[in-house]
Amino acid sequence: MKAVRLTLIAAFALMGASAAEATPFYTFDFSYSDGGSNVGSGTITAYFNTGVTYVATDASGTANGQTIISLSGYDSPDDLVFYPAGRSVDSIGISFAVGDGSTSYQIYEDDGLYSPGSPYDCGGVYCLLGPGASSNLLDTSGDTVPIDFTLTLVSQTPLPAALPLFATGLSAIGLLGWRRKRKSFAAVAA
Repeated sequence: MKAVRLTLIAAFALMGASAAEATPFYTFDFSYSDGGSNVGSGTITAYFNTGVTYVATDASGTANGQTIISLSGYDSPDDLVFYPAGRSVDSIGISFAVGDGSTSYQIYEDDGLYSPGSPYDCGGVYCLLGPGASSNLLDTSGDTVPIDFTLTLVSQTPLPAALPLFATGLSAIGLLGWRRKRKSFAAVAA
């Protein structure tokens, strides 16, 4: 009986360790528009960081008629999204490469953060910078326009399959311990 219990403990401890190492990913839908030709939508995959901050790891969809191929360009690898929060991106924003990868766009928050007359002051809450081909936000070779931007949490990767098994195993071990204790009290009482 002791060998069975030790085997159960080892097996469930290993499953628990693998479940703890799994990083849950979240899927966000996004869309933007300036009411004209600057229109885009797609999906962002991110992992939870802290508070309301998520670090984007991948993007797909379209930006101004071109296919998004990756997170890249102005801000990578510091592409952050915030959910739920007052703002969905920060003043550095989130960027992605389109087409063959030589063109990129950046969505960032302005809302008065940038001085009037600055190349980044678009006069709106959210701005679209692009098209550009730089890995540096300071490159203003693209146009900056105000946009309406939405970000919605669509799904979270489900719990690792081993987690419910781990909980069941812990319950079984607790039951075995309780039965053992009960038997030893019964033997003492007899």
